[in-house]
Amino acid sequence: MRSWGCVAAVLGVVAAGLPRPGVAAADPPLQGFGYLRATLGATEGGGPHACWQLPGAPAKFRLGNECDVYGEIGARARLGDAGGPRLVGNLRYGYFAPESDADGGDPFLAEAWGGVAGLLPGAQSDAMVWGGRRFYRRQDLHLLDFKHWDASGDGAGVEDLDLGPARAAYAWFRAAERVATPAGPARRVVKRHDLRLYGIAANAGGTLGIGGDARTVSANRPGTAGRGGAMLSLTHDQAGLPGGAANRLALQAGRGAAATLNRVSDPVSGGRAWRVVDELTWVAGTPWTGQVTAVAEWREGRGRVPGQAWYSLGARPVYAVTEHVSLAVEAGVDLVDPDDGPVRRLAKLTLAPTLAAGPGFYDRPQLRAFATYARWNAAARRAGLRGPDGGRDGLSVGIQVETWW
Repeated sequence: MRSWGCVAAVLGVVAAGLPRPGVAAADPPLQGFGYLRATLGATEGGGPHACWQLPGAPAKFRLGNECDVYGEIGARARLGDAGGPRLVGNLRYGYFAPESDADGGDPFLAEAWGGVAGLLPGAQSDAMVWGGRRFYRRQDLHLLDFKHWDASGDGAGVEDLDLGPARAAYAWFRAAERVATPAGPARRVVKRHDLRLYGIAANAGGTLGIGGDARTVSANRPGTAGRGGAMLSLTHDQAGLPGGAANRLALQAGRGAAATLNRVSDPVSGGRAWRVVDELTWVAGTPWTGQVTAVAEWREGRGRVPGQAWYSLGARPVYAVTEHVSLAVEAGVDLVDPDDGPVRRLAKLTLAPTLAAGPGFYDRPQLRAFATYARWNAAARRAGLRGPDGGRDGLSVGIQVETWW
């Protein structure tokens, strides 16, 4: 009940910050924001709605393939003038529950952080010192809902330092994690030092970013106590492509505790990993918009943990029939090639007639009807992926609402 009381308090703060009739809404000192998606579906044969993800793949193509209710609501405060110190505060609560399980979830504190900008003079007036729990400079692949560069957590740092040809950010994070060991549950502390340079002009319409983290683990599974690690990411963002398209290419590598290539450290073996991701987006074409996503990831085996490769390729073209009516088609293929077994494959196709606020790819809210068909090979079935009848394919239909503000 205390969690719901916190959510009610957040809602009150958000409502207080929303524009009122007759009051200018330009850059108010208090703003509300949020996200919501909710799905209701069924699977061929009358069973509950099923969503399909290839065993061993860390993500799946999401359109018509999300069996949950997820939401976030928050408030952002900005106080101060451009000529002096400026205070920033963010509070965000999240909620997750399985589809059709109204009592299955509970709110959780997703963000609670504050910062101060304008403490430094001249070119450094945009630099901000911050601390707290934060979604920190995340980059994701929208079609997969896959955060390929995510350093979020509890920490502190400084960002937007002006170095001339680049901007810089440094953050320190600390996390206490529980892991399972043969002797029972254990606890470890992971510390991460995250350093980034970004906004580096590379070519006409193109910018580079480079960064990564070094981390230490104070306790771990037997035989890996004190294991550290590091990861590195290089990104290139290209705007102004033909048709108003934009592209992001990212190259990533990690070893040891950072071989996960994300904020959670490897609890088992360390090893090494490499990843290449690319995302090409047409946001506001007429009448076509869409996105193409590609991932290639390789993980080295170590000890009793086998290595594997993951390959993913998919696209979501969207045709705007009118300003508010569109048809989306999402097709995706995932392959997992483990060192200790045959290649697993999954192919997925979704058709989704959509009502939307506008014709742009990211225009929300959207109300979608969907039909999703997935098929996989025998190796994926042996790894645990089963259809409604225990077979190697499945069909689901349903509706979904998604919005953000």
